[in-house]
Amino acid sequence: MRGGWNDLPGTRIETNRLKQMLGEDCRVLNDSDASEESLDVLRASGELAKFRYLHFATHGKGNATRAFESTLILSQDNLPKSAVPKAGEPNLNGQLTASEVLEFWKLNAELVTLSACETAVGKAGGGDGQLGFAQGFAQAFLHAGSRSVCLSLWKVDDAATSLLMDRKETPFLVMPLMKGCSLGQRLKNGPPIPLLDAVRFTRETADGLAAAHARELVHRDIKPDNLWLEETAEGTHVRLLDFGLARDDTAQSVTRTGTIFGTPSYALRVQE
Repeated sequence: MRGGWNDLPGTRIETNRLKQMLGEDCRVLNDSDASEESLDVLRASGELAKFRYLHFATHGKGNATRAFESTLILSQDNLPKSAVPKAGEPNLNGQLTASEVLEFWKLNAELVTLSACETAVGKAGGGDGQLGFAQGFAQAFLHAGSRSVCLSLWKVDDAATSLLMDRKETPFLVMPLMKGCSLGQRLKNGPPIPLLDAVRFTRETADGLAAAHARELVHRDIKPDNLWLEETAEGTHVRLLDFGLARDDTAQSVTRTGTIFGTPSYALRVQE
């Protein structure tokens, strides 16, 4: 790398481990291939939108006051000769900005992971700069079409990251960032819900419960605060939250007779 950025030998361990886990369908870009030009070829051809999981193991630089100017530092071995980008095209200077992702990328990914070894939260600043790198890239990748983003809010040591990826039994949890509010919040603070939307929300809630029941799970705490109205590009959709009291309907019951679960004002009159 140039521009004062150190090489990250641990990233090869990361990518090799991912290759082992994901198999032959995993495409790895290392060394000079890990460039902005390579990503742009995938973007322009539409291939980038076919990947379900994207993992970036590189340096990241946050911008504390302009979050979308935060950057991922990519290979700079073979930069284009012309420093002036073509009209309507990203600037291929070896630094992928959150604004370029926001403007040019179209994704259909389940998850984007940023393992950026020099990532920092960024000092408190006005507007979009409050969380610097994290906020800029999280919003950019979600807007581009990824359903979830996993990144760090602190600096990460290269060796520690590679050791984590090399642990074969390391458990981890990835959760999507959902825009919107709960139905409880909407009922309390928002305008009345139009009839057609109310019918659709009810149907989507029933569909979600049916999917849970098909897996022998009983939620046991359905209430407006546990129904999330997610704002997406396709409109507002209901998501079921908080399965903390859910019960496996096939398991032997260990609930003591007379025990009440859930929120009393929304609980069934009769519980097993």
